[in-house]
Amino acid sequence: MEALDQFAESLAIDLLDARVIALQGLPRSGRSGVLRRVHDACGDSAVLLQGRSVTESNHRQMVQRVEAQLRQRMADFGAAQLIVDDFGLVMRSSFGHVFQGALRASVVDGDEAPSIGCLVATCLSDPVQVRGKRGSPLLAVAHYRFMPWYSESDVAVAAQQAGMSPHELLRLCGSNIALIDRLIIGSFAEAETFAATSVDRWMADLTPGDLADIDSAARGSAPYSSGHDRIAPLLFKDQASVQLAGLIPQSRVINALLGAWPSSLVGSASRFASRVGYEPTPMWVDRYLVLHPAALADFLKRVAAACPPTALRLLTTRAGTAQLSSADRASLSTAIADASNAGMAIAIRVADSRDVSALHARQLLLPVVGRAYQLPPEDRVLGLVPVGNESDSVVINPDWAISEGSWQRATPLAL
Repeated sequence: MEALDQFAESLAIDLLDARVIALQGLPRSGRSGVLRRVHDACGDSAVLLQGRSVTESNHRQMVQRVEAQLRQRMADFGAAQLIVDDFGLVMRSSFGHVFQGALRASVVDGDEAPSIGCLVATCLSDPVQVRGKRGSPLLAVAHYRFMPWYSESDVAVAAQQAGMSPHELLRLCGSNIALIDRLIIGSFAEAETFAATSVDRWMADLTPGDLADIDSAARGSAPYSSGHDRIAPLLFKDQASVQLAGLIPQSRVINALLGAWPSSLVGSASRFASRVGYEPTPMWVDRYLVLHPAALADFLKRVAAACPPTALRLLTTRAGTAQLSSADRASLSTAIADASNAGMAIAIRVADSRDVSALHARQLLLPVVGRAYQLPPEDRVLGLVPVGNESDSVVINPDWAISEGSWQRATPLAL
């Protein structure tokens, strides 16, 4: 698509001018495709690193490899460009500070930094640097860019391939190149399925400000504002107004914004996973989490299947633990193993008696993202009791120190 090529070319020009750029966008919206185009436009002086390829076991070797590649590019071309996809995954990892230090030395503070451009791609809720660690001041020097809007002229060829008008294509897909590709290369049904299976991840990546911006657009046509630029892949822009793209399930978006907690186990697990989103160390706090071990085990398996890789922490009290049978413990142990295979590490701890009084609230805490939710009781979340009008809500000014301190003092549940 010509508009996408032009967007990539503009990013490449900034890179060749040795700028630091943070491309922020929703998952499954075409970010990786843009980065590949930028890499091609920059040519042989560019280094492309896939953040998902950096792991606990190889991160130091990967850092050394990138540093060596940048030195070689500088020797060969007198300039270099570093392009990092899924940068937020690296920053959220236990070794993020190592990569951050290398980035600072090469791209920001190094002698050759004036000749090295850097483009990092992240989700909207991803951290751009490791908090509490000395390192790359990307927040201060980065130029932030978002995935572009598309006009009818931009998608004219694509619309012809799809057998519809450009206006109808944009109304259905919004400015989401990944969704447009599904419709063109595959079929309407494939695009519809792609939107339905992506909506929870899209909603999970939205910050509180993004949620406010999408709220009115999800309920009907709303006046355009600059805040909508961050979430363009979810929206159809028509002159001075925006609305939710037609293929994105409106009811799922509205339910994620506000509404009763889902009554079914499948719906509950989906809502919980959408709240966890891309938080690397979420903590679910409820005094009675293990009162229904079989239901909890089933719920955890479903959440793990719906969530990106993460490390879920469950903090509970001694209520119910004395009644756990060997079969109950085995069921939980199996669920934790299955979740681990799906990419979710799960740890269950029992709070110290001194901390129980501070754990009266049922909360889902997302410390890296900086967000917390008040949840319904565990029996409603597990689908054991009718939900009624129970819902979740954003917690204002959560006390991170109390929850993290309680976790550190808690004892692992013996399984």
